[in-house]
Amino acid sequence: MHKNWVKRLGDRGDTMVEVAIAIVIVSFVLMSAYSLSHRSSQSIVDAKEHAQAVKYVESQIEYLRSNNGTSIANACFYSGIQYPSSNPNCTINPNGAGTAPAYNLNITNSGSSSPYSITATWDNIYGTGKASVQIFYRIVQ
Repeated sequence: MHKNWVKRLGDRGDTMVEVAIAIVIVSFVLMSAYSLSHRSSQSIVDAKEHAQAVKYVESQIEYLRSNNGTSIANACFYSGIQYPSSNPNCTINPNGAGTAPAYNLNITNSGSSSPYSITATWDNIYGTGKASVQIFYRIVQ
């Protein structure tokens, strides 16, 4: 009692179902690898952008320290000169004009005894909004 669908000893090759299952498995593995590498590269770029923002904020703190504060409510320093935060000099494009990320720098202070808030804001790599780094600094005299 031999049926047609039973593999005989002399038969060779794979059935169409086996080939389709193999293709699905290989496709799943390749898509997972691509997704993982893409997410990993985005995380690397995000970390690089955060590190760059921290450097810009730290440079603003150094300018604050050397100038004993700022005389403008919302300000930033560019090449040692104080500007209102709405000035184009308060936006830094490390990769050239019109490229991402563009870091917007802002220094605020709510009173003479309160600390300065230095913030760098930019569009995040994920396209879901803004990312920012904020450091507080109090001038001790």
